[in-house]
Amino acid sequence: MTQQLLEVLRKTRAQIQNPRRWCQGILERRNANDEIVACCVLGALNIVNPHCYKDGTYKEFSFKFRSLTKQNIVQYNDTHTHKEVLEVLSTLIDNEVKANANIT
Repeated sequence: MTQQLLEVLRKTRAQIQNPRRWCQGILERRNANDEIVACCVLGALNIVNPHCYKDGTYKEFSFKFRSLTKQNIVQYNDTHTHKEVLEVLSTLIDNEVKANANIT
């Protein structure tokens, strides 16, 4: 699942790259038209992969996130800056790129 996780990590990071598209304390923020205008890391993961709980992506994402931060995704998102959250996602992406290189 490493290649799949790598793609999910990249898309999740891209989803919240703009600070205006990231939020804390809530899964997602919607506008008057019920469109998602901002989300936390977990909300971004759900947007990127709506089946993440069924296909095992959430479990792997969560395990690797917690291994790196010593906090669950929601705790970390809600207690750290946007920059710090992006740095964690970048580190996870780098780790997956290295893991993929070792597979091939």
